[in-house]
Amino acid sequence: MNARLIMLLIVALLLPLAGYLAFKWFKVFNSKDGERYMKRRMQGPYVPLGADAVNDISDIKDNNDTKDNKALK
Repeated sequence: MNARLIMLLIVALLLPLAGYLAFKWFKVFNSKDGERYMKRRMQGPYVPLGADAVNDISDIKDNNDTKDNKALK
């Protein structure tokens, strides 16, 4: 086989593969799951809250619960 035929075979195999992968990539990132992937990429890695932040959040929730209970009475 000469070099031209080998290059033609490589191109003939890579073009459909590239098209298929581009289609799958487009399909994944335009789905609802794709939005999750994009958000994760934009927001960065998960960083857990410290104990102080968790206590602040629980205090806010407790205050809101007591306000709601008073409104119901």
